[in-house]
Amino acid sequence: MGLTKADPQATLPQKAVDTETRKTKRLRKKAEYIAKQAFATIQAKAEIPALIIPDKVPPKLDLNIADIILGNIVNGMSLRAICRYPAMPCITTVMRWLREHPSFLAQYTVAREEQTEANVDRILEIADDPNLLAEDKRVMIDARKWIAGKIKGKKYGDKIQADIMLTAIKQLVIE
Repeated sequence: MGLTKADPQATLPQKAVDTETRKTKRLRKKAEYIAKQAFATIQAKAEIPALIIPDKVPPKLDLNIADIILGNIVNGMSLRAICRYPAMPCITTVMRWLREHPSFLAQYTVAREEQTEANVDRILEIADDPNLLAEDKRVMIDARKWIAGKIKGKKYGDKIQADIMLTAIKQLVIE
């Protein structure tokens, strides 16, 4: 007697059910393992934080910590890299300090401008580094040039030159 949907009395033998359940559990575990591995790989490549950990420092502006942050920014470190250290506040705290303390914002702005100078100096080091591939050098240099052009546009930005022909102006004035 075959199994059909119309026959409600029909059941699979217990051994077949147990085998099917074991296969399903194995497949589910394997799928979960693959999903966890894929997420871990994506998380490692994109540097996605697993969870936000509360600050280990007081939320009020600490001038010593602010000086350390500003000094490291001037030396070329990103704010995100600085905030990864255990003794440093999380990036949201630093952003709040920037909003709430105009003097810290002014110092931060100066530090970012000085960081631009450090990054421009680093361009020559990157260009002369024999251990880097040419494509890697190009990407690193282009990133630093782009940031320098955005932060210090007058000095490092693309210059737009307007060539004006004097004869054309004279003709317009005369007419």
